[in-house]
Amino acid sequence: MLDYWFDYSCPYAYIGSTRIEALAARHGEAVRWRPMLLGAVLRARTGVADLGPTLSSDKARYLLQDQRRVAAFHHVPLNPPAAHPRRTVNALRATLASGNDPAVIHRLFRAYWVEERPVEDAAEVSALFRELRPGSELNLEDWRETLRVATQEALDLGIFGAPTVVVDDELFFGQDRLFFVDAALAARKQA
Repeated sequence: MLDYWFDYSCPYAYIGSTRIEALAARHGEAVRWRPMLLGAVLRARTGVADLGPTLSSDKARYLLQDQRRVAAFHHVPLNPPAAHPRRTVNALRATLASGNDPAVIHRLFRAYWVEERPVEDAAEVSALFRELRPGSELNLEDWRETLRVATQEALDLGIFGAPTVVVDDELFFGQDRLFFVDAALAARKQA
């Protein structure tokens, strides 16, 4: 089992989410999807919930180019929303309400990073949720404390950004380090 810590607001978490299940399956492992509020993690670690405004224009432009390059390399559709970053609290609460269902997670990532859907809007998130769970009622407020506790757990583990993969208490930050996750899982099988 490996834990994949994410927030929908991170493009690299989105790209990694399209790859992590196949990586885990190659080793006979399962992915445990772990939503967290990235803004709260960043605020706890740096004092700022959104690092975007702290970047120089050159670095911001480079990161956007890098996201597109990485997405293209992995054949992942990417259409960054003009209104980025979007608040993802409602999407994360819906994820928890689904039991961290991978189908819901992939649908919400696609809504954010491909379709430019307003995942900050409770009605929009509820509609996306009902696409996969017709007739379901969703009270996002019921999941407020669960999301707070999950985010605190991420902080307690030492997580400082998204995505972070945890294998046997070892943290691997970033989708670009999934090859280290692959090596860790291979070493576990040989032990």
